[in-house]
Amino acid sequence: ATVANGSNRVAVLVQSLGAWATFRGEAAVSAPEAAVTVTGALAGASLAVVVPPEALETVLAVAMLALVGFALARPASFAEPGPPSRWRWPGLFLVAAYGGFAQAGIGLLLVPLLVRTAGVDAERANAKMVVLVALVSVQSLLTFLAAGQVDGAVGGALAVGGLLGGVAGARLTSWLGPVWVWRVLLAMTVVTAARAFWPA
Repeated sequence: ATVANGSNRVAVLVQSLGAWATFRGEAAVSAPEAAVTVTGALAGASLAVVVPPEALETVLAVAMLALVGFALARPASFAEPGPPSRWRWPGLFLVAAYGGFAQAGIGLLLVPLLVRTAGVDAERANAKMVVLVALVSVQSLLTFLAAGQVDGAVGGALAVGGLLGGVAGARLTSWLGPVWVWRVLLAMTVVTAARAFWPA
């Protein structure tokens, strides 16, 4: 599980960069947002490399179910921008730390956080999210590489699909709008949670 977690960061990074290039100007983030994100990701990834594999599998499964519950309980977060708030800084740090640790389903946390505390709509929040996830992925990948927990061949194969998915997903987001951002994020998290508890 630890090597899978590390190797997947190659794909997530490539996917995020592909989506970032597609969104272009819509995906800008501020220097403070970037700094908080990288710091949080470092904290989370540093913890992940020392957690036993069997414990990591359990944490991932529980996190997926918690994310599904959060998404179902707070659907308005994806559609109702709130005013810019200072709470986005500790929130961003904690979400980035989770991303550094586990990555899976991070969009379900980042999108509503940005909508409710940064004053942007779901489509703009999704564009900003890909930049923040790319920053999380860079820092996490460096940490996992230093710990010897990255399989280059597996990561490269995943990266090909990640690049195609990142570009296609960014285009579909711009085309279909924020409602579909919410629906796809929720559906993918449910599938991931099911796979975690009932692997093939």
